[in-house]
Amino acid sequence: RYSIIYLQTLCTSKLNRPFSTFYSLSFDKLLNFLDDQYKLKLSQKEETLVKKLFVFFVMLLTIANLALTPPALAEDLANGAKIFSSNCAACHQGGNNLVMAPKNLKKQTLIDNQMYSADAITAQVIKGKNMMPAFGKLKLEDVADVAAYVLDQAEKDWAK
Repeated sequence: RYSIIYLQTLCTSKLNRPFSTFYSLSFDKLLNFLDDQYKLKLSQKEETLVKKLFVFFVMLLTIANLALTPPALAEDLANGAKIFSSNCAACHQGGNNLVMAPKNLKKQTLIDNQMYSADAITAQVIKGKNMMPAFGKLKLEDVADVAAYVLDQAEKDWAK
C-alpha cells in the first residue's frame, strides 16, 4: 500500500535526501530534478503517487502554516503598559484625566469624542491636543502599543 511513509522512504533510500527538501519545488521541477540528478526513472504508477503526495504535502503545509501562524499583532500590550506608565500615567492614571476630567480614557468617553480607535489615539499621542502635549519622541511602534493598551484597558473599564 502506498503512503506518505513510502514516499519518504523512496526519497531517503533512492536519493539519500529527505522529502522535505523537495516541497518548495514545483512538481515538474521535482521530476526533472530526480531524473537529472539521480537518473531515477519512476514508473507511471510511482509518478502518479508522487504527484498526489506532492499536492497533498503542499496543501498540508499551507493549511498548517495558516492554522499554526498566530495572527499578526504588531501591538504589544505589556510594552504599551510600560510606555503608558512612564509617559501617560501622570495625567491618565486608571484611565482618568487629572487635567481635564471630562476627557478621560473610559470607553464611552472615547466613543463620544471619536477617539475609540488606534488611529485616533495614535494621532493624538503623536500630535498632542489642547492641554495634552505631543509625544513625538516615542517610536511609532511604542505609540501603537500604547494605543492598543488604552483600548484594551477601556474595554476592561480600567479594572486592575
